[in-house]
Amino acid sequence: MVRPEQSITVAEEICEGDSLLFSGSFFHEKGIHEVSFQNQFGCDSIMSLDLKVNPVHQFTFSERICEGDSLLFSGKYYSDSGRYQLKFQNQFGCDSLVDLQLRLDPLPNPVINGIEPYCKGDSIQLSVGPFSEYSWSNGSDGQAVWISEEDQISVEVENEFGCIASTQSDVPAPIELDADFTAQDVLCYGDRNGAIVVEGIFGGLGTYLVSVNGSVVPDRIIDNLDLGLYNIRIEDSIGCVLDTTIAIYGPTEPLWLNLGPDLSINYGESATIVASTNSQQIKELNWYILDSLICQYCFQDDFVITEDTWVR
Repeated sequence: MVRPEQSITVAEEICEGDSLLFSGSFFHEKGIHEVSFQNQFGCDSIMSLDLKVNPVHQFTFSERICEGDSLLFSGKYYSDSGRYQLKFQNQFGCDSLVDLQLRLDPLPNPVINGIEPYCKGDSIQLSVGPFSEYSWSNGSDGQAVWISEEDQISVEVENEFGCIASTQSDVPAPIELDADFTAQDVLCYGDRNGAIVVEGIFGGLGTYLVSVNGSVVPDRIIDNLDLGLYNIRIEDSIGCVLDTTIAIYGPTEPLWLNLGPDLSINYGESATIVASTNSQQIKELNWYILDSLICQYCFQDDFVITEDTWVR
């Protein structure tokens, strides 16, 4: 009786890096592996192992986020820099590895520079640089802006990593000088008794410098002035200036008084004498016969003459 030989083929799958125990031996390489054995009849037989080795996947991801942000990766949020390894099973059921390398980029730190006192009519330059991009609240997109009025200014910047941050500052109102003055006119022709008094100075910083027609004066009372126009300049310690012109008035010619021509009248008759002058600012006009006051504050008077006399 002839006993049959047997040939058996077995198909198996393993994952890369694993091994399979088959007929007393370990196999880890893909392919056909033949193993001889005796069957139940004592006949030499062959068993074939068709081994398939499935790949183990390993993926590496490099990601970058800005400080304060987070990354959603494989269902989880990450916000710290570092290396994270995540295991998963691929389509073959093999354990695989994802290597996440997360880098945390710094945020920009914008600081608005240049805020300082400034005068009305001037402007100040504010800057925050250097960064890659700028967006100011007034619409400017450069490193610096010019401001000439009170404002709350803000700027958003982006650095070389694409990270964004913003800041804001209050810009004060410009400094405006003002002052109160009184003027004293010249009393009489040829006198120098006019005066300008700086009663008060408002606004500005520090000490004030007062000048008249370009010359600095040590006091706020400017006296011994002739009639005319005087340019007054007040300047504070940061260069803010108030310019104004004040007029000192006064007589432009000597004062004269005319009582008209000499009169001849008969004894007991009366005469009217009218005084005329070149000034509209006569405060007091007194009439005398000889040295006796006969009319006070009168511009004309009627006189009864009983003897030759002088009227003044």
